Amino acid sequence: MFTNKLLTLVLVVQPGRVLLGMKKRWFGAGKWNGFGGKVQPGETIEEAARRLFLPENCRRKVASQWMHKIGNITFEFIGETELLDTHVFRADNYNGEPTESDEMRPQWFDSDKIPFGQMWVDDILWFPLMLQKKFFGYFKFQGHDLIIDHKLEEVEKLYDRLLASDSFILYQRAFPHCCLPETSLEKYCRIPTDSSYPCSYSVPRNPQVFVNLQTLCCQ
Repeated sequence: MFTNKLLTLVLVVQPGRVLLGMKKRWFGAGKWNGFGGKVQPGETIEEAARRLFLPENCRRKVASQWMHKIGNITFEFIGETELLDTHVFRADNYNGEPTESDEMRPQWFDSDKIPFGQMWVDDILWFPLMLQKKFFGYFKFQGHDLIIDHKLEEVEKLYDRLLASDSFILYQRAFPHCCLPETSLEKYCRIPTDSSYPCSYSVPRNPQVFVNLQTLCCQ
């Protein structure tokens, strides 16, 4: 049985350059990445993205329209029962001064000099989409450096939908503000009695078929 950890990732993009942070500790230490973390119970994905972006960077109020959702990536690590459900945002109108924190050291990189050799190995695959399109993604890792399976799908618009695929992993939930009808979810999953989030779905009824419920909030 898989559990699901809901995360956000904010990437700051300006003409000709991208802001990344060197992770100084904990998961992903030693790698350049965007800015984000875990969504807390009671807050929306967008609220979490802004909350986690501000203390790690400019510590100033960022207008919500400056940051828009561009993707959703599910990460699976072999041997782990927790899936990382990462909602990716892009901030195009950031004008603050990057500030180093205990966890992240920010630095601007030219768009043609992004340090992929010091980043998660999946980044080089989906970063081009991040700069141009919206997308769904799935990556299956062995350890932290070897991808053994992945899928990427470009989309014109992020919307709630159900994708069933043998190679995709069971993916959770629909938050109350999402638009996918519960009846669609119930065809494939049962509702756990001890869920961390309202409307959290897990465990495929047919264990031979893993279902990826790509439930993004309607924009």
